[in-house]
Amino acid sequence: MNHLLQIEQDFLTSSAVTSEINFVSIFTAQANADNAQKAKFDKSIKLAEMVAKASAWFDKAETKAQLESNGIEWDNKETFFQRVFGWQKSFAYKMVKAGNIKIDQGEVVTAFKRHCTAQENAGEGSNRSIAGLLKFAKGDTETASRPKALATFSIAKDGLNGEKGFSIRINLDGSIDVNGEIIDSNIDYNVVKLFSKLQRIANS
Repeated sequence: MNHLLQIEQDFLTSSAVTSEINFVSIFTAQANADNAQKAKFDKSIKLAEMVAKASAWFDKAETKAQLESNGIEWDNKETFFQRVFGWQKSFAYKMVKAGNIKIDQGEVVTAFKRHCTAQENAGEGSNRSIAGLLKFAKGDTETASRPKALATFSIAKDGLNGEKGFSIRINLDGSIDVNGEIIDSNIDYNVVKLFSKLQRIANS
């Protein structure tokens, strides 16, 4: 939300807007999904559902009138996504599409999660991500397997992280796999910062 102009912040948090769409909750969900250690599929799909509803809200004639009366120039959907969420067109539309699947075809999301769990239980990697869901929804179950890695980081057991090890991996599709937790808060902060930045690059 820090990237928004004050006039835009005031508009999105006004009672006229929050009565229909609670953007503060969306920004909170966005932050949770962007956090490398908390970037789990359930949080991402929850965010996607809210973004899909926000997208539908933006399309309403009443919203266009409110924007104009408040002096805000968001002339198209791409501008809306960029200004409000800081997202590029391709990633934003993936989130909207996934959100609409959750809203209109919740059973597909349930089936996808079961598919991923079955792969994980079998010792295989799974692509439990928004990109994986979209491909699964098209009937392509093979793409729910683990995608190629963009970067990885690990801490061995009985070392800097005490008895437990830690590993994090960001994939080319922007999904993140995390195993374990980092004990040292300074290391944790820097790892989260780095992989959050890598995730934004992968999703751009």
